[in-house]
Amino acid sequence: MDGIRPFPDYDLDGGVEIGFHTAQDQADFNEACPILFADEQNMFAATVAYALPKGSTTLVDRVADPSPNADDGLDRIHLHLGAAHDDVPAFGDRVDRLARALATEDAVMRVRLHLPEPYDNAHPAPPAPNVGHEVPAERRLIAIVDLAFASPLERSMV
Repeated sequence: MDGIRPFPDYDLDGGVEIGFHTAQDQADFNEACPILFADEQNMFAATVAYALPKGSTTLVDRVADPSPNADDGLDRIHLHLGAAHDDVPAFGDRVDRLARALATEDAVMRVRLHLPEPYDNAHPAPPAPNVGHEVPAERRLIAIVDLAFASPLERSMV
């Protein structure tokens, strides 16, 4: 589609979602984990931690086991979207409407929306040394729509 393109040089190897009850809990975690963060340089060229102080929103969840510890056979997609502007409320509203529309589809088993705060390159995160923590402008304000389908065939129906 016109105006829609993938993020350049964006090879995502995985994502981790860690939750904290308070900002102080997160600060305590960061302070207690220098060995963990120091080891990131042995695995990753870059890591970026977006803050979700208000958490994520689950719009629909028909997955039998919401926290599987193994392959549950579902077809999962994390759709990463970036804003072409700095209007946080407008971007959040637009992505929220998309996620809510997807949640009405019978083939969609789960829709979870992550709307993190804009990333600030002046305050890189996580505190891992010798690892890249900067994001280009198109990834400063992002949204992630976490989708699950019974199969790729079911996904193709949406």
